[in-house]
Amino acid sequence: MAQDKAKSTRPGLRQRLEEARDVAQHPRTLPRYIERGLVRMWRSRGGSWYGIGYVCTFLYLEARMMVEDFVEAPDVISFATSQIFETLVRWLTESIGNMIQAFLWPLSLISSVGLWLGVALLVGIHFLFEYMVRPLAEARFPELQSDRLQREQEKDKKKSQTKEK
Repeated sequence: MAQDKAKSTRPGLRQRLEEARDVAQHPRTLPRYIERGLVRMWRSRGGSWYGIGYVCTFLYLEARMMVEDFVEAPDVISFATSQIFETLVRWLTESIGNMIQAFLWPLSLISSVGLWLGVALLVGIHFLFEYMVRPLAEARFPELQSDRLQREQEKDKKKSQTKEK
């Protein structure tokens, strides 16, 4: 069942190529594909406030990496050329590093603002997410609500199985 869910949320190579062709033919579709990709990333991290933190941290780190590359390039053509060649090696390795940092975003927050303020911010983020962001997100993306309800049912099922033993 977990594999079925992974297949339904992860596009294959053929689907990615179709999306790229669609964006090349109709550039206005790019924001829709970006939105879908970000929601897919959020869902893969549980669809909760931790997932939002992951996505935001990942986007920040990726944007910072691109801006640094652009600033270091002597001109736009050099930037574009270097991005094409470096994508296969550098971008992938840095993206993996960014992914690891994004996983640890709560620790980064605590280390940058201190323990007590960091914990207070995390608690505040939790309540902000639960009572403001989640209802809006689930209204916009119904699949998030169905994922959450499914996870809650699985937790309840495991609890009842544990109590029976």
